[in-house]
Amino acid sequence: VKAEFPNINNNEISRVLGKRWREESTSIREFYKKQAETYKK
Repeated sequence: VKAEFPNINNNEISRVLGKRWREESTSIREFYKKQAETYKK
């Protein structure tokens, strides 16, 4: 994100990432949620 928007601050980066996450398909989000659960163990 920083490479795309070199002059934005951390709050704006969080907004961009949140928007991208919400726009992802359900299958992609489930994939990453399962990975996160695996790494928590």
